[in-house]
Amino acid sequence: MASELIVQTLKGPTSGANANKVIVPSGQTLDIDAWSPPAGTVIEIYQSTLQGGWSTTSSSWSDITDLSITVTPKSSSSKFYVEFQVTGGNNNGSAGVKIVRDISGVGSSNIMNGISWSSRVPASVANYYTHGNNDSQNTNGVSKLDSPATTNNITYKLQARVGDTSGGGTFQINNTVAQTDAAYTFLTTSFITVWEIAG
Repeated sequence: MASELIVQTLKGPTSGANANKVIVPSGQTLDIDAWSPPAGTVIEIYQSTLQGGWSTTSSSWSDITDLSITVTPKSSSSKFYVEFQVTGGNNNGSAGVKIVRDISGVGSSNIMNGISWSSRVPASVANYYTHGNNDSQNTNGVSKLDSPATTNNITYKLQARVGDTSGGGTFQINNTVAQTDAAYTFLTTSFITVWEIAG
């Protein structure tokens, strides 16, 4: 039969080899699932990286391979700090990247976009144009504090697209558009990181 011990404070001894320690014996675990951390406490950190190349020539938003993270919130009051950095080049026109939040059973939302205005395309970051130099790249990134208010699984992911495709532009991530094999070109890594923070 289970028993319940109610205490206000646990303290270790003030001297000796284990001074100021509360020890959980080997083979035992301390179950803190019911613990409510103070607001602002970082509960968990997740990161996903893309080290290989990825490219698109489409003017429709496409998921970027490997740049997504699925989390199960510890609480509906949890907040999520989302940060990404993407390096790449686009040889004709512009390219954009955006953060998408997909809540299981609810649907997807763009959570860090510019405003919709006339024909302009809202995105989180844009302008990867390398001015006709197919051997160059640039880096863009942004962060967002999100409050989804759910305990359903959440997927944070990055999507990308090029602008007007009439010029045949290519957006290449982690490599140059030309993909020249030379000592003056670089292969990079792009990433997305998510912190769960107690609300």
